[in-house]
Amino acid sequence: MSRKINIQGEVCGRLSAVWEAWIDAKGNARWMCICECGQIRFLTTGQFRSKNRASCGCLRVETSRQRTTEMNLARAGQPRSAKGKLASQEACKKMHQVRHLKAGHILENVDPKALTGDCNICGRVPIKVMKHRANNALRDQYLCWVGTLNRKDRQEHWAEARVSYPNQALEMWEKQQGNCALCGTPMERAGNTTLGATLDHCHKTGILRGFLHQGCNKGIGHFLDDPASLQKAATYLKQFIAKTPH
Repeated sequence: MSRKINIQGEVCGRLSAVWEAWIDAKGNARWMCICECGQIRFLTTGQFRSKNRASCGCLRVETSRQRTTEMNLARAGQPRSAKGKLASQEACKKMHQVRHLKAGHILENVDPKALTGDCNICGRVPIKVMKHRANNALRDQYLCWVGTLNRKDRQEHWAEARVSYPNQALEMWEKQQGNCALCGTPMERAGNTTLGATLDHCHKTGILRGFLHQGCNKGIGHFLDDPASLQKAATYLKQFIAKTPH
């Protein structure tokens, strides 16, 4: 049993111990301490008397700001170091890469009724409609279908979706006439957008394959896009369908 130490009224740096708040699970007394800046901290006796703790954290912030100001004043008017120039060049390269990525799949000449637009990468494409909140109001945001398939993690075994030639995505959409390329049934529509539709592409090459229901796309994805596995699944189901009484 450790001896209880009363630190009420003691001052350490900018902190003042006011009163004992509670006893924690380890049996240590937690004291309510008030900093000169007005912040409250609940500290044990050891934490309160620690040499590394002289405030609630405001002193460390003020010291860091003061050092930064002094360093900037000392550098004023002096030529930049080689290390500083290199850091600026690297920062500019990163910013250029970010702008280059953001510049992809920009839409122009959007037709909200026909749900088509001109993408700066894919040509004429069907557009995907998303809801975007701006100024406390929901607005339609139009996106290129192919652009929405670009993966952010850039894994080696995930290829970025891309068109083989301009207007490919729009040709596929018009050829399917709103039906799923896998099961052939219509895709549901609600308002000015298509629900349950997704653009299927090969994850190894990035080549587009067709517009599918989300369920159909996930189904072939669970079989790892392997035709042999899908044929085995079909054979498995057929043997039970034949035994089912009509």
